[in-house]
Amino acid sequence: MPRFPVRQVALFFVAAIGAACSAQHRGSGAYVVTPLYRPDAIPVYLGLDGSHLFAHRGDAGVDFDVEAQQDGCGRGAVNGNPIEVCPAPGSSGGSGNVKTFRLNGPLGEKTFTVELQGDRAYVDFGINLGRAQFVLPEGLPRQHPEMIAAAWFYGAFGRLRPGSENQAYLIQARGS
Repeated sequence: MPRFPVRQVALFFVAAIGAACSAQHRGSGAYVVTPLYRPDAIPVYLGLDGSHLFAHRGDAGVDFDVEAQQDGCGRGAVNGNPIEVCPAPGSSGGSGNVKTFRLNGPLGEKTFTVELQGDRAYVDFGINLGRAQFVLPEGLPRQHPEMIAAAWFYGAFGRLRPGSENQAYLIQARGS
């Protein structure tokens, strides 16, 4: 009578449970977000699937999901609440590399600016709401820094510190 391979089945079961419980990052280009002022902090993971940028609890402070649209806006949700980030009405794209955006979501309507300088984006929601700097990789994060700004504003990278000048983040492709 053949003996049932209990040890092999148990080992397979433990491996399957471990794989199912580990953080899953869908999308071909996941990014790691690390605070520049605290490189020992637990990183936040952003997923990328085409023009779709997302982060989920466990990987981020909030569930964040936004997709770049053909009309120049980004639409999605934060913690299940709809958000929209679009170029501000009446702004002609700003002067040079400075652009103004409007963010509509669960915290109301906010206006912010993004200034691109090489691989860096400087985001300013005003002294009362917060300012941040991001070192951005090539691709969607650099093409649509307003989506990164919205994720930051809603707490995907941790709590905002209004008035703080040391909110700076390095965003890198996962595994680099």
